[in-house]
Amino acid sequence: MYKQKIGISIGNNYSLPISEVVALLKKIGFDAISPNWETEEKLSLIVDAANENGLFIQSLHAPFGKAADMWSDDESISAPAKNEILASLDGCVKYNIPILVV
Repeated sequence: MYKQKIGISIGNNYSLPISEVVALLKKIGFDAISPNWETEEKLSLIVDAANENGLFIQSLHAPFGKAADMWSDDESISAPAKNEILASLDGCVKYNIPILVV
């Protein structure tokens, strides 16, 4: 199949620890994951679990809850949204994740 990886997007709020979720994804046949950004601490746990299980992190999804705020002319409204995007971009750089989905 042209050396394609089969991946899945994952969130941050499961009833199991993220390390177990990632291990289960590997066990059932996924090759890659695309986590959602929440905090650097949570991303670090996901990256560690992916590395331990041989999963490729193909992208990181930036937060979108404040997406509309990013376009506000009021800096007190737009700054927090922009800061979330920049923090998730920093996560991509730190963990060598090639794509940030915004």
